[in-house]
Amino acid sequence: MKYKQVCYILGVPDNVHATEHDLIQLARKGLTTEQVALLLEFTALTQSEINHIVPNLNIRLTQPQQRLDKHLSSLLIEIAIIHETGYHLFKYRKEFQRWLHTPLMVLNKEEPISLLDGTQGCRIVSNILYRLQKEVII
Repeated sequence: MKYKQVCYILGVPDNVHATEHDLIQLARKGLTTEQVALLLEFTALTQSEINHIVPNLNIRLTQPQQRLDKHLSSLLIEIAIIHETGYHLFKYRKEFQRWLHTPLMVLNKEEPISLLDGTQGCRIVSNILYRLQKEVII
């Protein structure tokens, strides 16, 4: 399953058979502070990267059971899925992290990580990873 690790981290029951629909339902409910912390640990994003993607995220997560809104939750889930895909594709987390910080010609010499601050940018990075998986020249 494509989202197995992300579903596991988020506590989706029977995550082996979980679907995108389960992740959509989680985003609609809003991720809890605990779920966000686990996702951020999984992605290994630095504090400055997190601040670029979601300014003031720490201020929004002041209470343990507080929930983010559905838009921020969706964005963080999408970022975690990108990381799961990248970890699988590159085999080593450090290699994927290096790739995220490499300026790409297809992105007009921007780093993929710089696009993760919005859903359209996440979609572009996901498409690049898909093309790399399929060995399509980018």
